Formats: sequence, C-alpha cells, structure tokens
Amino acid sequence: MLGIELGYTGAINKLDRRGLEDLARNPDIVRNGGQAVATIGLTASPVQPYLLGGLGMNWYNVRRGAEALGYRDDTAGAVPLGAGLRFYTGSFTADLRANYNLLFNQELVPTLPPAENQPLTEVTFAGGSSYNATLNVGATF
Repeated sequence: MLGIELGYTGAINKLDRRGLEDLARNPDIVRNGGQAVATIGLTASPVQPYLLGGLGMNWYNVRRGAEALGYRDDTAGAVPLGAGLRFYTGSFTADLRANYNLLFNQELVPTLPPAENQPLTEVTFAGGSSYNATLNVGATF
C-alpha cells in the first residue's frame, strides 16, 4: 500500500522582547511551508502499520524589527521520517503517527545574540530538528 500526502503549514510566532524594547516593536516571524510525504503500508489489514518519508520546505519572514534581535528571513528544508498505525473499520478511520523532521539549511535563529556592531553576516546560526506526533480521526463516505 503506497500513499502520497501533500500538506501546508503556517504560523506566526511573536518574539519576547523583554529588555530589548528599544531595538524592536512587536517582532514576529511568519512561516509558510509545505511538504510531500510518501507512506508505505507494511500490511493490507484493517490495522496497518506504515513508514513515511518525504521532503518539506519552510519560508520564514522576519518582521517588525526582529532583524535587530539577530533573526533573518530564511528558507529551510526538512526531511520528515516516521512511522504510524492506520486503522479502519466500516466508515471509521484513525491514523496515529510520529515523525522526526531533520532540518537542513536553517539559518533563521542565531546561536548567540550578535555582538555590538557585529554584522549579521558574521553571526553563527543554530541548527535544529523537531519531533511531531498526531492522531487523526475521521470517516469515509
């Protein structure tokens, strides 16, 4: 059993500016992203374990002075890898999955705040990955 999934995600994250009010006014980061994932079912039974893998991209837009805090616009990629358990009976379906998103080319967040008068081109940026678990419940008709 082979499945293909396409998805969109988006978010706006506000940044804490305590002590830095003179540098930024209500800074935030807007993220828009998408991913394509393939799932491979390990059985054809009503309870179906599966593996998943794919490729995703996120576009980050830094706004309202967040640049002064060391953040910058970025395009980052992710490789989602995971496993799940799909269940169906009659018209009822459920899908429980966990995945790890291996990030690459992420330069949005600095590891340390930039030193005074240090150009952002010389700031070291942090890498990072994320874990995700979801439970989807639904019906087919």
